[in-house]
Amino acid sequence: MAGGNAASTLNMAVGATFVLSGFVHLALLERSANILAFRMPNVLFSFAMGLLILTFGMYGRVSGGLPHDNPYWRRRHPEQAAREERRREEIAAGERRREETAAGERRAAPGAETAHARPAVRGGTAAGARGVAGGARELRGHAAPGERP
Repeated sequence: MAGGNAASTLNMAVGATFVLSGFVHLALLERSANILAFRMPNVLFSFAMGLLILTFGMYGRVSGGLPHDNPYWRRRHPEQAAREERRREEIAAGERRREETAAGERRAAPGAETAHARPAVRGGTAAGARGVAGGARELRGHAAPGERP
């Protein structure tokens, strides 16, 4: 099964053939050379289908503002595409270095591991340390109706 460039090129060729067929049969209307007995609806159908198929073939390929990651743009501008790819790789390498440096600094900071290991205690009770909603009520000494104090 064909895809990518081959499908796009084939669609453009078939679409152009339909449009050309429409013009030829338009010229042959009301003539003895019209052996297929084409009429105006057939000509309009050829034009419409030709333009539709041609449009599908050009989709993503022909535009004034193709994005730089588009394969057709990359093929038309190989030097600039290579420069942009190198620049993206440099940026990615710099980000990896920054992440590695930041991770190393976090490990080297005193008390970094223990800060994550200690639970945060709210209100100084075990319920508050576990994050239980009734922890604050336990501090006040009373609970809501239906709760155990």
